[in-house]
Amino acid sequence: MNSQAKPSLKTNLEAVRFNKEVEIPKDKDYLTHLNDLVRALNSSIHFYRAANQDVPNVILAGVFNEIAESYRMCVEALQPFITYTVGEPEEGNSFAVELRKVYASVLACIKSDTELTYLSNLEEVEDKLLELCDRALEENIPVTCRVIVNEVRASIQVSHDRMLGILRARERLAS
Repeated sequence: MNSQAKPSLKTNLEAVRFNKEVEIPKDKDYLTHLNDLVRALNSSIHFYRAANQDVPNVILAGVFNEIAESYRMCVEALQPFITYTVGEPEEGNSFAVELRKVYASVLACIKSDTELTYLSNLEEVEDKLLELCDRALEENIPVTCRVIVNEVRASIQVSHDRMLGILRARERLAS
């Protein structure tokens, strides 16, 4: 067994919770991008759960559920930095992601291919999440926070690549 296993997002979250010496810079501008990321993740969780309910394919619904759970863990990992700095967690949603969710729902009602509609819109959300991670990483954020944001970005990248692969396969089947 490998004793040098890479710590998980959960392990790093526990380290943040118990680390009383988390270095938080006086300049809190980094929180704007961190809050944006958490709001977008919150909306993405709701979007994936809604898509899970609307698609008839149980395998695809399971994928949506797995990604929603992965994003819930990402939010849980990021919240301590927001709570530590401002005193309360970020629980809001991203307007852009919410708008895309409504758009996808309307299209799914009109179009005959609900799965393809959700896949293409969810893949767009993945692009937005990666962009928000990159913006957060451009800021002067605490080292511990940077480690978590990098892990969150890696998790989002895995979901993005997974969704893109499913979308491309589905588009090939549709044509």
